[in-house]
Amino acid sequence: MEEIPSPDGKWTATILTRDCGATTAEYMAVNLHDFKHKHLDVENDVFVTKYVHRLHVSWNGNESLILDCENCVAHEVEKKMDKHGTVQIIYR
Repeated sequence: MEEIPSPDGKWTATILTRDCGATTAEYMAVNLHDFKHKHLDVENDVFVTKYVHRLHVSWNGNESLILDCENCVAHEVEKKMDKHGTVQIIYR
């Protein structure tokens, strides 16, 4: 798990890798939440993909999150939000 705080400290983007067991593929998620909220609710997942990839997450200002998923394949992406609250999400 890796946490990337926004420059103003109001938001935290957390990269998670989850392995659900022998019958389900592992997956990666980016959870975007208010910095005060320590519990990672699934509804705050802004990006979810099957399998583990190189995922680069960075901020461009306080309300613009940049996600770069190397070797991600469109049919493996289960969730891909463009905005969460006031934060715009940019995919490269």
